[in-house]
Amino acid sequence: MELDAFSFLVGKWKGIARVRLESGEYREDDVLWIGRYVLDGMAIADEGYSVGLGGASTLGGYSIRFFDPRSRSWTIDFVNVASSFVRRQVNLRTGSVHVDGTSVVVSCGDGTAMIREFYQLSSKDKFAYRADLSRDGGKSWDTGPYEMTLTRVE
Repeated sequence: MELDAFSFLVGKWKGIARVRLESGEYREDDVLWIGRYVLDGMAIADEGYSVGLGGASTLGGYSIRFFDPRSRSWTIDFVNVASSFVRRQVNLRTGSVHVDGTSVVVSCGDGTAMIREFYQLSSKDKFAYRADLSRDGGKSWDTGPYEMTLTRVE
């Protein structure tokens, strides 16, 4: 079943996010990522939180990941709560999901930029996430302006 490609997200994860700032320096934040099956097990919803001082968390965004077996196509939508936008990452007309062993790559574009998201499982309880960005149609890539390393806690 194709949805199994993202089944590792189901559970509760904690980790560190590294975000490259415009100055070129990095900021590190504690993160919490929670994934669950939804729609009677037909999709996975996962949400990411930044964890601030004192343990208070702020929702950054959430994704819905669904594979339609009839059309043999993915739909992945991302809602960025912090910046108030919805990005259709993958659907019948755009984007892709590629699975290669313990890696999953989601590729998408929004008309002004192309994004590649890499999910790399090092074990059933650890994964790394990286987002690469291209603003020139994929000729060059800004590798890793956003990275996370996460460990399963539930």
